[in-house]
Amino acid sequence: MRKHILFMKEFGGKHIYDEVSKIREGLLIKFYYSKTENTFELVGEKVDFNLQSGHRAFLKFIFKNVHSYSRQIGLFEASEDAYFDFRADRFPISIVLQEIAFTPSENFNKLNLWFGESFGGVDISFEAAMVFEKVAYAIQTGEQEWMYRDLDHDELVDIYNPFASKDF
Repeated sequence: MRKHILFMKEFGGKHIYDEVSKIREGLLIKFYYSKTENTFELVGEKVDFNLQSGHRAFLKFIFKNVHSYSRQIGLFEASEDAYFDFRADRFPISIVLQEIAFTPSENFNKLNLWFGESFGGVDISFEAAMVFEKVAYAIQTGEQEWMYRDLDHDELVDIYNPFASKDF
């Protein structure tokens, strides 16, 4: 298991921007804002051209001490249903992260994620972030069917919920 923990106070703002940039133009798999826990979770497919053929990498971000959350609704009607919670397997079209804006601050950091005109975007301000990575390999099980297994533990991976195992 590849598990990376990055704290904003220790690494500074540019580092988390670089990490989030790794899922730019990759499939958005999930986001979830919890007002009660003051967290924002973001899961996306990592765009990594150095991966061996048939492998896919995923990143999970947990932003902590979220001070503010706002959602810009896109032109696509269904984007309204994904205000606080989005899952790719429940949405009729594929969404990718198109733009990222990051503003570091002494007290908290601001992050703007833009998914395009159709889906809109998310703005958060937060104090700290953790990043987790998982790499899976594909096994073709049918003409248009694939199964994914965790590269480190050889466990079955659901690409719509790649961090479902007890390790995350």
